[in-house]
Amino acid sequence: MSLVGLNKLHYAKLTKDDSTGVTYSTVTRIVGAIEADIEYQTNATTLYADDKAFAVATASGDIKLSLNVEDLPLDIRADLLGHTVKNGVMEIKGGDEPPYVAVLYESQKRDGSIRYMKLLKGKFQEPNDSAKTKTDTPEFTTPTIEGTFVNREYDGISVKMADSGSTAFTGASTWYNSVEES
Repeated sequence: MSLVGLNKLHYAKLTKDDSTGVTYSTVTRIVGAIEADIEYQTNATTLYADDKAFAVATASGDIKLSLNVEDLPLDIRADLLGHTVKNGVMEIKGGDEPPYVAVLYESQKRDGSIRYMKLLKGKFQEPNDSAKTKTDTPEFTTPTIEGTFVNREYDGISVKMADSGSTAFTGASTWYNSVEES
């Protein structure tokens, strides 16, 4: 089913991920989602025997997420990248470590139903900044931030997705209440 929209982009910091469970901070909205691009890293190897392809082994790797947004306010950018904001000024230090975060959003499907997405454990890298002078025809420049997502330690899950068109899915109204509630 084709997707025709992107809406309600959110994130939450992963504060605990071990054999006893997972916890996240409060889910926070990022207004102005333009594009979310997920690239699943998978590898396959074919074993040949008896002069033919005999078996295939696959392995899942990390997941690349690219988010293009209308704006990435400094408080959110600092939160996603481990920076500090003092008196409205974001400070980037060499030792800043991005925290693990979850990303949540939804996309409308061609049939009008909604695809809900949660990427559960990833870190973002510093986005490039660009600006252009105005010309006769204004042109927008918007930030894109990229992250790498992996499986959680607690349960090995990296992504949760659901479709509102499924009668078995009843968590649409609580999808953004917390990362684990759905």
